[in-house]
Amino acid sequence: KFSNFSNVQIHKRNSTEASKLFKDNYFDYIYIDAEHTYDAVISDINSWYPKLKKNGYLFGDDYYWREKDNSFSLQKAYQDFIREKDIKEWCVFKSQIIIKK
Repeated sequence: KFSNFSNVQIHKRNSTEASKLFKDNYFDYIYIDAEHTYDAVISDINSWYPKLKKNGYLFGDDYYWREKDNSFSLQKAYQDFIREKDIKEWCVFKSQIIIKK
């Protein structure tokens, strides 16, 4: 869909590998909508968060998503990250989480 746009680069890599292509403090905002496992979510956030500029925003999809048996939710992964990094500014709107660096 975007391959003919000169201002778009397509990287066919997994999320963590793609994050290595960019220097830290590079992006104003990042949107993550990827694999729905605890380890994958934590890996994605930890890989991309350093790529944000100061006061940049990380957006995540499916905040309220959970396994049918309730054994795991994306909410837990985001909350663990927020606690670990002592993040003060974040909010959830519908199923989207926004974290300010």
